[in-house]
Amino acid sequence: MRGVPLIATSPVRHESPVQMTPIDVHSYQPPWKALADYASMQPDIDPNAAQFQHLVSQDEDACFAGK
Repeated sequence: MRGVPLIATSPVRHESPVQMTPIDVHSYQPPWKALADYASMQPDIDPNAAQFQHLVSQDEDACFAGK
């Protein structure tokens, strides 16, 4: 086996110098969902148009890039 062996450890809590109040997230709406909902309310935007679908796919790609 070549390369650097990786060893997993338990997560470590890092204390932040900034005092923040934690929040409970119960749901998450992806940005492209909000974009599609907005487009459906605008009479001059066709959500089935190629340009709109391209914009939504770019947004999806950007969101999934970090995963």
